[in-house]
Amino acid sequence: AYDDANDYTNLGKLVTCEASLQYAVRIPEVTELLQTIYNKANISYSNEQVLLKSSFLIFRTKGSTQHQKHLTNLLTKFLSIKEVQKTEDVYTISTPFSLHLLYKTLVHGKVSNRIGNSILFMSNNLVEGSEGSLILSPKMHPIGLVIHSECTLSPESSYFTVGATLFAVAEKLLSHFNVPTKELLKLDKESRLNFEKSTVFIENRDTTGTGVLVNVKGKAFLLTCSHVAGDRWKHLKCRYSNGSFQPLLLWRNPSIDIPFDIAILELPFTIDPSSLAGISSIYPKVNQIVYTSGFEVFSLLDHHTFNPSIYVGRIISRHKSLLVSDCLIQAGQSGSPMFDANGLVTGIFVANIQHNQRNVVYPNISLAIPLCEVKPILEKYVDTLDPSVFDGLIGSKELADVWNLNVRVLHSKL
Repeated sequence: AYDDANDYTNLGKLVTCEASLQYAVRIPEVTELLQTIYNKANISYSNEQVLLKSSFLIFRTKGSTQHQKHLTNLLTKFLSIKEVQKTEDVYTISTPFSLHLLYKTLVHGKVSNRIGNSILFMSNNLVEGSEGSLILSPKMHPIGLVIHSECTLSPESSYFTVGATLFAVAEKLLSHFNVPTKELLKLDKESRLNFEKSTVFIENRDTTGTGVLVNVKGKAFLLTCSHVAGDRWKHLKCRYSNGSFQPLLLWRNPSIDIPFDIAILELPFTIDPSSLAGISSIYPKVNQIVYTSGFEVFSLLDHHTFNPSIYVGRIISRHKSLLVSDCLIQAGQSGSPMFDANGLVTGIFVANIQHNQRNVVYPNISLAIPLCEVKPILEKYVDTLDPSVFDGLIGSKELADVWNLNVRVLHSKL
């Protein structure tokens, strides 16, 4: 229930009241986007289910004296609330599993992407029963409703929470009331997060991945995972913020089972230096905030849109030649860069922790190659132009043992 003085953090008491349906509205843009997302993520929903997820109801409680004018004023307020941007905090208020004990559960997350004026991708970790939850801005202003809150675990992990903006709902209803609507505040053409410019979307026939453009001593390289480049690297098609290109392979680890799972490619043209990221020379520290920019398998990317998702996390463990982060990494994000707060690339994400016996992937425990160990080899290549220097990136047996993380089966009553 929404009113002007609602305190969303005050538990209060659960009461039962009668209500009658006043309006039902479907947002066609949300329907179309959801269907595209589910198709890309290989999630099966019927057309009826997608229609329900993109439809919204407004009820009027029994005894309420509020009329259309009051509703119009509320909807108009939703149009004036400043939009949230990538990496900004958002909160959801929900009742997980419909348990009264969990009434008004507050879950914190961040915006990872925004599609048009209607869809928000968020990192809030929600469960069944959270659909319809209110999404709040950092100032506790209502900005949306949760329409998808599920985790799909398969050989490739796809986890995402999706919200529909109240702007889209309000705009649709107000147009029905013949009320003029205002445009949302537009994002600047220049990204607020400059490191998005160096992120690359990679297609290799029927598979996709992510890469990053870096500058080493004045020379541009494209870095990604060896398993993204693959044996068919000649078929790679790459897109970045200023266009598309087909890279040239310099070197890739011939075995993706031996660290490092990395491929190094050249660009067939001179690129604007503003699209290149620098590489950090130091290891990130445990608990340091890091960012990743990439394209999940369900990314809504077309010929006119370049919009990588941004996830924020921390370094949760650090070993020689291995970084572990709680950034959310999913299918399609192999090769995604790990950035520090200064926009320097500190790592390349390679994989998640997997439990092979249970066929489970843990997307919030992600493994990355520390680029401070790769940078000296790239610098040596720039000085010598000898590609054999890259053989130093093939790990020893000791390094392979570090990366060979076997998850044990634990027996517990929990």
